Amino acid sequence: MTFDFQPSIRLTDILGQRFEYNRFTNKERQFFLTKNGRSALVRGLSIIYNPQKSKILVPDYNCGNEIEAVVKSGHTPVFYPINKGCKVNPATILNRIDKTVNAILVTHYNGYPQPIFDIVDLCRKEKIYLVEDCAHVLNTDLNDQPLGSFGELSIFSPRKQLPIPDGGILYLNSDHLSARLNLNRLRKTQQLLAIFDLVKPKIKQIFPGKSMGGVLFNEIKYTTISENINLTDFTEVDYDAPMSAISKFLLPRFNLNQIAKIRRRNFNLLHDRFKNIECIEELFPPPEKTVCPWLYLAIVPNPWDLFAHLRAARIPCIVFWSFFHRLYPFGQTAVAENLKKHVIGLPIHQQISENELDVMAENIRNYFKIKK
Repeated sequence: MTFDFQPSIRLTDILGQRFEYNRFTNKERQFFLTKNGRSALVRGLSIIYNPQKSKILVPDYNCGNEIEAVVKSGHTPVFYPINKGCKVNPATILNRIDKTVNAILVTHYNGYPQPIFDIVDLCRKEKIYLVEDCAHVLNTDLNDQPLGSFGELSIFSPRKQLPIPDGGILYLNSDHLSARLNLNRLRKTQQLLAIFDLVKPKIKQIFPGKSMGGVLFNEIKYTTISENINLTDFTEVDYDAPMSAISKFLLPRFNLNQIAKIRRRNFNLLHDRFKNIECIEELFPPPEKTVCPWLYLAIVPNPWDLFAHLRAARIPCIVFWSFFHRLYPFGQTAVAENLKKHVIGLPIHQQISENELDVMAENIRNYFKIKK
């Protein structure tokens, strides 16, 4: 059995009908389509930069991309803790706010909403910006309001859940902020690379094990400094570059409601298959009907060993967010550090069949039987 970790492009996507992807407002000028989520965040944070208030509160559980974006925008990250369920406690944020704090970055992990109403009230009271990191979000609402529409600005990374070669979205929920932004044209060479990225998964299936010129296609490298500690090393990217033409063409051709429905179904199928396995602790509960999960994330004793077992069976998975940004506050974030060392991510995208999920679940059940 072979399937991709991410969904791949299909002819029906190219020829399909157009759907409305602007869910927040009819003022499309407030949407800015960027090369990726990190570029969107750099551009957004650069708009609100204030040298007298140059700090941004960021969650200690992070992938590193958002921290690098904070740094590239001229700000200094100040870390606040999240709990084991990846929820933010507004009280822990309040304790870190002073006159030098410009904004709070809030991550809606795996597409699940944070207690955003309490955070909005806190930001208004303290007169600081609220930045929503919706890189994992697709078609998720809270009380009939889309995630990403609560703060002054938000970013999305649709290529995580849709078969497009690149793409981030910066949404500015403010007229005066949107007037400050200008994106440059994407060079023709980058357009060609975007098209190649679109078909790269299929080429890898045809030529397994062959090098695809990793330096060209990977923006992130890692440096191991000790056992279980790997630092993220970011290379320079063009933060001004917009989304490629092929991604812009494809983006409105996906039925987001249908995709969200399938992803919820796939999450629930794995939930049912794993509920009696003691070694698997779900990081998130089964999603409500207004939530579209990105992955099935679970805490396991030895994720790298499980990763090797699944990859040997040609089942895609990831050890989720196992790398640390160079500014990570080691020793101060026990919960986040533990999550970085023990979370496995399984695909639940819209192109995976129930049979493929069953094969994945059976492999994992057999793995834990052997390890007992």
